[in-house]
Amino acid sequence: LHVMDVPGGAVSRAELITGFVGAGAGVALVLSEGRAVLPPVGHPLVPVLHVSVSEEAPNGSGGACDLRLWRHAGEADDACRRRWLQEVVALLGAAVGRRVRPVAGEAPAFQIARGPSGFST
Repeated sequence: LHVMDVPGGAVSRAELITGFVGAGAGVALVLSEGRAVLPPVGHPLVPVLHVSVSEEAPNGSGGACDLRLWRHAGEADDACRRRWLQEVVALLGAAVGRRVRPVAGEAPAFQIARGPSGFST
């Protein structure tokens, strides 16, 4: 498991996901907080799953993602987090087992990360 907080200046999700896959990741899980979900970016070699997390129930489509998590009315913190974990693990298992096709599979992208200077040496 590798957890990474994407810096505010990162402009290319394709580069970030390509870096993960190049480091050996077999699946990528992208978490977006709140209702603002960026367009999904997939990868041709591994499933890229997009999960939206919010304290409120979704209102309308809210963007393309594979799973929307929110707190149910009156749900305790520990019960909510446990349910979220179970749903994410089930989604990961289904994606790795090829029982679901990630939304990002419709928009695969591949770009070698160039680093902060914009080119590799």
